[in-house]
Amino acid sequence: MAIDRAHAYGPARFRSEVLGRPPRQEDEPGDPETEVMPPEGPLPHVNRVPEP
Repeated sequence: MAIDRAHAYGPARFRSEVLGRPPRQEDEPGDPETEVMPPEGPLPHVNRVPEP
């Protein structure tokens, strides 16, 4: 599951808290993309994009 946002890390952290699952350990604020690691099911992948 891909999610396009102006900032990737903040929305990924939010989804991480909602799902109770950690983001990838190597992801940091300012990264162009990040992922939340679910135990199963679709992998939320958040991409930074320039358009609103």
